[in-house]
Amino acid sequence: MADHNSKHGRPVISDIRWTTRRSYASRFTVVPGPGTTKDSRASTSSAPTETASTSARSFIMMLDELKFEVYWNLLLDDSDSAEQTWLERVAVKKCKFDVEENRPLDLSAQKYREQVHDMLLEVSALQDLRLRDHPNVVSLIGYGVELRTWHETPFLVMPLALGDLGKILQHQISLDVVYQLCLDVGYGLDAIHSCKLVHGDLKPQNILVFERDSPFDRLPLVAKLADFGLSLDQVTATRGDSIFLTGYSPGWAAPEVVLCYTQKRPISIEALLKADIYSHGLLILSSFCFGGQVPELSSYASTEALRETASVLPNHTAGVLRTALPVLLQEDFMLRPPVVGSLLLNESPACLAWSQERDDYEGWHAEQQKRSSTSYHHPWELQSIAALLVQGIEKSYSTYGPFLTGAQLFAMFLLRSVQDIARSDKKLQIAILLDAARTGFPPAQALVKRVLVSYDLPVSEHMSDREARKWMHNALETGYLPSEMETESLDARELQEDRITFRNNTGYNQFYSPITTLADARFHFIEDDQAVTDQGHWHPSCDQYKNDVIHQLAAHGQDDALKLLLEATPINLNKRNSLGETALYKACLAGHWNTVILLCQNGADASIPATDRNMTCMHWLFNFPAAQVVHVFHALSSSGADMDAKILGRNPLVNHHYPLTWPLGAPLHWAVGACNGAAVRVLLENGADPCIRNGQDPYRTDENVRQLHSHGTSETGEWSETPENCQGLTPVDLAVARREWRILELFASCCHKDDLLRVDEEGYSPFHRLSLNMIGTAVTGLRFWYGAFRGDKATRKLQIRRTVETLRVMGGDINKLTGSPTNPGLGGAQGGMTALMIAVTKSDEEVVDILCQEGADPNIQNGCGRTALTLMLDINVHGSSPPRSIAAIVRSLTDHRADVEYRSPDGVTPLLCAASSGDLEAVQILAEKGLVMTNPEGLLAVTHMIVGMRHAKNLDHAFMSIQESEQRELALAAFLARYVAPAAKSNALLVGEADQGRTLLHCCATAAVFTCVKVLVEAGAAVNPVESAGTRNQIGSYTIGVFSSADRDIIHGTPLDVVEQMERIFELSKSIRLSQPSKCHRCKTRRCDPSVILT
Repeated sequence: MADHNSKHGRPVISDIRWTTRRSYASRFTVVPGPGTTKDSRASTSSAPTETASTSARSFIMMLDELKFEVYWNLLLDDSDSAEQTWLERVAVKKCKFDVEENRPLDLSAQKYREQVHDMLLEVSALQDLRLRDHPNVVSLIGYGVELRTWHETPFLVMPLALGDLGKILQHQISLDVVYQLCLDVGYGLDAIHSCKLVHGDLKPQNILVFERDSPFDRLPLVAKLADFGLSLDQVTATRGDSIFLTGYSPGWAAPEVVLCYTQKRPISIEALLKADIYSHGLLILSSFCFGGQVPELSSYASTEALRETASVLPNHTAGVLRTALPVLLQEDFMLRPPVVGSLLLNESPACLAWSQERDDYEGWHAEQQKRSSTSYHHPWELQSIAALLVQGIEKSYSTYGPFLTGAQLFAMFLLRSVQDIARSDKKLQIAILLDAARTGFPPAQALVKRVLVSYDLPVSEHMSDREARKWMHNALETGYLPSEMETESLDARELQEDRITFRNNTGYNQFYSPITTLADARFHFIEDDQAVTDQGHWHPSCDQYKNDVIHQLAAHGQDDALKLLLEATPINLNKRNSLGETALYKACLAGHWNTVILLCQNGADASIPATDRNMTCMHWLFNFPAAQVVHVFHALSSSGADMDAKILGRNPLVNHHYPLTWPLGAPLHWAVGACNGAAVRVLLENGADPCIRNGQDPYRTDENVRQLHSHGTSETGEWSETPENCQGLTPVDLAVARREWRILELFASCCHKDDLLRVDEEGYSPFHRLSLNMIGTAVTGLRFWYGAFRGDKATRKLQIRRTVETLRVMGGDINKLTGSPTNPGLGGAQGGMTALMIAVTKSDEEVVDILCQEGADPNIQNGCGRTALTLMLDINVHGSSPPRSIAAIVRSLTDHRADVEYRSPDGVTPLLCAASSGDLEAVQILAEKGLVMTNPEGLLAVTHMIVGMRHAKNLDHAFMSIQESEQRELALAAFLARYVAPAAKSNALLVGEADQGRTLLHCCATAAVFTCVKVLVEAGAAVNPVESAGTRNQIGSYTIGVFSSADRDIIHGTPLDVVEQMERIFELSKSIRLSQPSKCHRCKTRRCDPSVILT
């Protein structure tokens, strides 16, 4: 995003967080609109065509000229495809910092801190679900940080408005439209107040005006509120019930605001809200009588202006203004109304048209609310934590940690597990999880030990044995299904008792359909003849979900009372509650096998589905004790249950415990998902279809198959829309993805092997599912990393090995290529993938290692000519890799005879892939295998590693500490000494005889890697070659190609010139390591300066 005065061309924006669903290509940027900085690439595509509203769009919006600048820009598809596409015009809002370009920004200054605070508040407010779709509150497309600028300022991306209300009112618009815009403002103001937000600066300049999506004569425009000033929750949490004001807009502020500011007195929360009401009155007066300018406050001027305006207004509207304005402009804020949306309503045609628009929205909104309330929402359900992400997880946790709920902390931990994939330090993540567990949140308590073991951290240092046992019991008593590893460490008797407690508490009923009342007296009602009328019919006692006594007895497993009831009176066993559940279904949710059998024997129909998702009793077969599963199955089957009935819809169902969702599909899918061998066996032995597909999209976030055209929030990431022909996963696919080899063996022993390995529409077989579960998502879209929950390394490798061995026994082809996807996000995937290739692109080092050991061929070429090694180029596109995983992948592949000198048809080599990952150890492994580091390609790789060191030192963005960075620098110096320095006196690229005089010494000086400079100088590298212009993208005659973006910001001259210029930059930089005056860890003096060596 660039402002009009950019001196450095088009800055680059990264980490854009998208807050609305948009079908954009997965890589794009924001570029200046016409008349601003030119983008050299823009010539490859045509700009948007001008429309009839172009003249209106020429307004340059200025939202509060003291604080923010807003420019209109264009979203541009910046993907790897040859053709770029303009997407839409947008407004870009940035803080307006009045700071010299070469001076650091001081966020301790009040005026700058307030700007950043207001920007962050706006991000948080506009992501509130109550405001996100409101017609009179501006929407937020995305937000991020502007990189390659001195201050790295935050920015917001919003829809482009015609202008602010003040500018609109300067043009010829009808009074009916002005009236409708004032109605919009009042309706929007009520909406933000209901969310405990204060606008604080309501005036025409902070009201944006847009064209309506489907305009008609009386409603051409719509007004939307922007630029909120304060969150009442924040005030209450930090300052009590009042706040000191730091300023106000003269002419638009309420009397109490002016008084409190001038007398330096605090103002109450209630007064803040009512001050917005007063400003709304001023805005109405100004809009009708003063053309959007500051209204005259004298009684005579206002009355005369209103009288003049009223003479041309319809009687209805004029009367309403005379009535509403005195109420809104009351001197005493206690006398002002709490809501203003209805004050201007009348019977005029303009108002009736506006009301119809509002009613349409409210009807749509009510329908959305109704849909979300058709099912029960348990307090454990994960909610959006968008508000906590504005400042980042670490800062939000340190600030608000003690006030957060267990669910909020657990959600923060889950998302942090994704953010920490590349970090070795998991301390923050573990601290958040422990705090979530200590709030008494069972889903977190269930996982603490599992996560510690998975990260190879000592359990005893983080939790006591007593705490561990207590937490696991709490988890088991609330329905947690332990892994096989956990089951082996649990006492069998205690595990059984915990499961009984869960069933006695109505099992899964408590999460999906709770029993809120119970016809009590412990069901002695029949004995007392109080439950039967003279006609012998039962009068049910229903709760809010219309669970009558038959549902209640079934959920609680009260078999004796149920028998008495069935003997005493005729009753409809198949009656459904408001959620569509029968008594038999509720017994299955609870896991009461005797109750299920009793109901089936008395005529209950097991074929009746529950809820609008077509859930059946048979889906809960895993919920019964292993010894009873076969009896329950036969009882349900004899009562009409369909063992292949599939759940409807595309989205999985919520599971409050890990793995946070239940799969779509048939009962067999659920039995596999619960890892219940007894349920899987009885279903297979009785003819359940092992190849049935569930319709659940396995490629929604997989760039090996699709481009990710939809952009979500920081919580949800990016995804692709599911096509209609998506077949989904088979139960065998699920077993492989979860690496449940014992379940897989049941399929091998109970089914025809030829049927089990079928491919789907993309040509994926079960073998290709080994690396499917890398990044998971909860029902809310919140992401988490599966690697945090897979147990210790020995267990993980055993599960993978046994899964691969079983697949091979079943006849699986370990080297089978998938089909060629139509529109993959990654270029290398175009020609299909083997299981090994998929594991490489997903950084799944353990699967890579086991597959190689089991005979996978690392030199197979796909349709694009890529091998497993050359597909490493796509690793970083998928996301962060676990520490040292890339080196481990290279080691496994090369140890199994992967061709390290292979070059794909598109010019990709293993060395360039390893260097692009920034993994020095991976490059060193290739060097050990015989690759030469002093030829152009080798030096290119080394250059990329050196340039990478510079960016790794940026502590705001790197995944390593200062000590880790210095260790990496020492390792790079040792690598240069071994593989590059011997040629320092003879290689043209080291002595400065190559084109334009550029050398590795220039790169080392730019990266400020002291030890590397020392190695090259001591080896005899020339210190005075002068680098000239024109060498950004090449070393000598060798073009950088895929690394062009990494080798940037070149400083010309000798290496010493580079050092001197970099030193000037470092002294001002706020984030580069050399800018700090602290002592070096090596020499205990001032940080090492490369210029000391060069001079």
